[in-house]
Amino acid sequence: MAVAFQNKSTDAQTYLWDFGDGSTSTEEEPIHVYQSFNDNIVTLIAINGTCADTTSSTLTTTISLSEDSIPNVFTPNNDGINDCFDLDVPEELNECYQIHIFNRWGNIVYESADPADCWKGGSDKILPAGIYVYTVNVKDLKWKGTVQLIR
Repeated sequence: MAVAFQNKSTDAQTYLWDFGDGSTSTEEEPIHVYQSFNDNIVTLIAINGTCADTTSSTLTTTISLSEDSIPNVFTPNNDGINDCFDLDVPEELNECYQIHIFNRWGNIVYESADPADCWKGGSDKILPAGIYVYTVNVKDLKWKGTVQLIR
């Protein structure tokens, strides 16, 4: 995940950023790529001659996936429009993703840990039209809802 930092210090001549993951920078407004999805304490030391001022802040990450962005209907009829049920999961969360889809009897009909996969209304066989329950886990967040499969 790339993060662009904005420097709001004034009258500084040099800068030292500590990104909280072992990396540093002396750029005024650096862009840093985090390899893992963790909260990090970011510190900026702004230096003017022999004077220095330090500020620290915890970089918290948010997930843009919301219930409003999860589709509730799809039509797997191979017309190229809305053919599968999938979610737009940020790439940096790929290792934290899990989806399960259940039929009305509570049996798992589809599961995946790969956000690039999408459910096309079947697994071993084509499933009938109807309402299915999904659970999505991304990191520590969980969503549960229904999706309607229309044939």
